[in-house]
Amino acid sequence: MVLPAGCDDEDGDGFGAPGDVSCPAGWAEDCDDENPDVFPGAPEQCNDLDDDCDGHLDEGAWRDGDGDGFAPCE
Repeated sequence: MVLPAGCDDEDGDGFGAPGDVSCPAGWAEDCDDENPDVFPGAPEQCNDLDDDCDGHLDEGAWRDGDGDGFAPCE
């Protein structure tokens, strides 16, 4: 992906660090600009990372969202 001037996005996910209006994702700041799977709004995974940049690790990944009796982290 070719990024516009002013967008400092090391991992190419469209979120800059710091966020910038010239980045494809706009002002939202990437909390881990070396991992393209971590950005504001990313789905939480069971990996001890703050995938969605909200300051919490793996939240929601312990809920059984599909009703099969197992949460994603189990």
